[in-house]
Amino acid sequence: MCPSWIPFVIAISVVVVAWYSADGAVIQFVIGWCANWPSRQASVHSQRLAFPPPSRSPDTTAIVLNWSRLSNVVYIASILCSESLNHAIQTVFIWNNNPNPLTHKDFIQSSCPENKLTIYNSPENVYFQARFMACAQANTSYCFMQDDDFVVWPEVLTTLHARFSESSSPGIHLLPPHERLSSDLKRVEKEPYIHASFAWLGHGAIIRQSRAVQFLSLFKELNMSAEQFKMADNYYTLLSNTVADTWFDQGHELGGGTPFTVGPEGDQRNNKHIINAARLLDEIFCDSSPCSLSDAAVGEYVSSTKSSTRTMTYAPCKGVPCLFGTSTRLLPASLSHSVNAAEEILESELNKRELLGEEYISQYISNSPSHAVDNDIGSAFCAPDNVASGDVVSLDVLHDVWSHSSAVNFHIVTNANTLPLLDNATYETSPNGIDWVPSGVLPSCVESITTPRKGSEEILWECKIHLLPSYTARESRHFRVRFTDLDDLVSRRLCIYEIYIGYFKNIGL
Repeated sequence: MCPSWIPFVIAISVVVVAWYSADGAVIQFVIGWCANWPSRQASVHSQRLAFPPPSRSPDTTAIVLNWSRLSNVVYIASILCSESLNHAIQTVFIWNNNPNPLTHKDFIQSSCPENKLTIYNSPENVYFQARFMACAQANTSYCFMQDDDFVVWPEVLTTLHARFSESSSPGIHLLPPHERLSSDLKRVEKEPYIHASFAWLGHGAIIRQSRAVQFLSLFKELNMSAEQFKMADNYYTLLSNTVADTWFDQGHELGGGTPFTVGPEGDQRNNKHIINAARLLDEIFCDSSPCSLSDAAVGEYVSSTKSSTRTMTYAPCKGVPCLFGTSTRLLPASLSHSVNAAEEILESELNKRELLGEEYISQYISNSPSHAVDNDIGSAFCAPDNVASGDVVSLDVLHDVWSHSSAVNFHIVTNANTLPLLDNATYETSPNGIDWVPSGVLPSCVESITTPRKGSEEILWECKIHLLPSYTARESRHFRVRFTDLDDLVSRRLCIYEIYIGYFKNIGL
């Protein structure tokens, strides 16, 4: 729809064209501008909110293992050494498991300063144990770990570091949708003590340095074999007896080289050690009472208390540092994690996959929360079930917006089916994600663009909630949509193609 003042511009243009333009270029420009008005509103009047990196001392060691993908490792090092991560990354630690030694000359293209880049040439290939050995000797509070075939974008790492440093979590794991689902389904509960899940570290994980020390100490106390030490990743989360804190990630694979885990043989090896980790957990908590917790090393790492239930699911944004969250249920409430023994973990996962069915699993993976903040309107987060009253979607931009802007727009790009949900919602802001202030503002929605999705075109709507300091929290870092009064709605299916906070600029034509 064209703004009401455009016809007046066209009329003036007719007069102007008589003495200014022989081919009507002015009219053509204005008519074209009018036709594209909704999409131009988004691009001309606002831009995604971004803040300069915080000024603080770095407190994290980033650890990357090298085996057969040196070019990938150099590229990853260049990202970890980038200026935008100086507030977080103190040291980039390259553990070289390859028998060919590395030097700083091999990393010239990474532009890593020598005082920031540490290279350790291992006398033998110790596999994944190296992550924890490197972290245990770090002089920073936190360690970030990732494989050499995966990219974690700087803005994602900034968000990960910011939220982790504010939390009491032992670690946060980034996982692509299919691995996040696998982690959700590899959750086991045996009352009263066992409440655990499995999660990989290679897609990107941040942990406390002290946890690496405790984990290696536990391995020694349990007299783990050399092979088990090498496969330490498969034991890390399960033996902690906690439900892993996992985020959906944007995910960008680099590939190349020869992967360690490939084909049926690699899967069988992983499954063998996952089952063994679960069996060890059964032995630690034998006969429904702690059996090995009297030892200090075991007691430090293995939790004997049930993890608090998480109500939010998170995905970091691509493009600018921020964190999307939703409380909408992604798995059926009827899905049970109860087992007779933790070693049933893989059998339990298989049973849960059969209950979900292929279509549900496909939708979970293709419509994951990360698609709401991937800077791509060709993808979307779509909740698999109806939204319930009280459900929320949220955005943490990591900074108080009013310290940088006098007005902002809360943008939601969605489809026509979701519009009634947004009309029955409250838009709130908070300085801390705990104390929320309703804005009293309703969304203004216009047809925006047509996007190809699932083989057909879909008309999308851009909804904007215009916010000023006078009717928001005094400090506004967190933004959320809280759905209310949904009983009379025919459809309560939520789809978000993009959600972000944008500057508002009243710049006129």
